[in-house]
Formats: sequence, C-alpha cells, structure tokens
Amino acid sequence: MRQLCLGIFVIVFVAVWGAGSPVQAVTQNLIYDCYSSTPVTLSVAPGDVLTFTSNCGTPPGAASVNTALFTSYPTSFSSWPQTFVVSPALAVGTYAAAFRMFGATSTTYTLVYASGSSAPAQMFSPPNWVQSHGRSRDEACRSGWNPSWAQWPNAGQGGFVCDRILTWQGETLAGN
Repeated sequence: MRQLCLGIFVIVFVAVWGAGSPVQAVTQNLIYDCYSSTPVTLSVAPGDVLTFTSNCGTPPGAASVNTALFTSYPTSFSSWPQTFVVSPALAVGTYAAAFRMFGATSTTYTLVYASGSSAPAQMFSPPNWVQSHGRSRDEACRSGWNPSWAQWPNAGQGGFVCDRILTWQGETLAGN
C-alpha cells in the first residue's frame, strides 16, 4: 500500500509540476560543412547549446555574430569545436543572419524559436557523408568526385584520392 501511495504522489507531482515548466534547453551537436555555403536555419529554444565540429581540417572563423542572441559565443577561432549558448531571454521569432561561420566557404545561420518547442531531432537532417577512395597520381576522378590528397592512403604515408560529399535533402540523399 505504501508503494502504491508513493507512486500516485509521484505521478500527481510530476503532472502538476511539469505542466507549467519551461522548455528544456538541449545541446545540439552540429557539423559545420566547410564545403557548402548554403544558408542554414536552426530550430532553437532559450538556453540551447550549439556545438559545432567540422567535416574538414580548416580552422574555423565566425563573423557578424548577433551577440544579443547568445550568452556565450566563440571569441577564438583557432580550433574545433565552436560553441554558442542561446540566450535564456530569447523571444519567440525568427532571427535572420544570427551568425556566420567560415572555413573553406562561408555559411549564414538563422535561428527560429517557436514557443513551447525545443529543437526536435527529426527536424535535422543527418550529417553530410564524406566519401573518399585512393587513386594514382594520373588517374582522373569519376564524374561527381573531386581530386584531392589525404593522409590515409598508402598505409598512412598519404596519397592522391577522389572525394565527394553526400548531403541529405529532405528524404533523399544527393551527391555533391
């Protein structure tokens, strides 16, 4: 009987306490695509942490950060990851060009906050998929692949490769 009463108390407490609680902040682990300049829109909630890693070795950079939208943002751009913390005072709305990051290219980020919702995982596409295969110095890359050099071929001694990046567009996978 004691366990049953405790269980009912917990259910009632959670139901009453949780009814008015604010949106929980989440950490969004994101990949900055060094090879794309396509603008990106992120769904956020107050207090969310946006942590960016990169799909290339290019050191990061940021410009035009709207500092009023963040309680913390990168001030040094010498290495990855880069972290932005969305202000807990963020009002409902769309914030165009909240910040811009650059590596090999430049990407502008827009933040959208809709009241009562944090960024659900299903709103984000999977990260880009970088594919690479070794080749000889004189071998041409197939259509859709780009010539490059990487450290991994030839038992870590490095060599010529062909690269391509696959990105999700809606429900389909498109090659770059």
